[in-house]
Amino acid sequence: MKVKFLEAFLLVTIAVITYNFNLESIDAIKLYMPFKTIQFYGYLGVLPFILFTIAPWLSSDFSEISLKAISFYGGVIISFLGGTAWGWTPNSLANIRFGIACTFINLVIIFFVFENFLIALVICFLAFPLFLFYETNNNSSFKNDSEYAEMRRILTLLVTICYFICLAFVFNPYT
Repeated sequence: MKVKFLEAFLLVTIAVITYNFNLESIDAIKLYMPFKTIQFYGYLGVLPFILFTIAPWLSSDFSEISLKAISFYGGVIISFLGGTAWGWTPNSLANIRFGIACTFINLVIIFFVFENFLIALVICFLAFPLFLFYETNNNSSFKNDSEYAEMRRILTLLVTICYFICLAFVFNPYT
């Protein structure tokens, strides 16, 4: 398992380094969706976080798989959110590099899911608020669209609370 992870990591690293030479010529394609659609998919994406958070408290049989699953899913979502940075206005090289960094954070999270899921949980617990902080300062939609900004704050708060509850489960002496 470790060999396959390292192979994948090296392939992604080589691809990113090779692609990084052409970042200045990237022009992001904008896809415009109605805000209600964005809200629907945003809140739909929170449901797995909530389900994976509740499962260990319902039965200890689900605890390990559920905690690994929430970490894995969180890594995938961090990578997805990083991809959205490519379309932020203003489109900058820093935002593109930030998006690529999010992909590497995803790889680190997935590595720790299989090695020590507590570390993966802590990384996720920190990554979502840090992503929101970066987005607040670098995404003009956040500054110009109060509904979008409020939705992102609520989603990040919900996800962070889910990770806090999962960490509480891990450190709870009675579970």
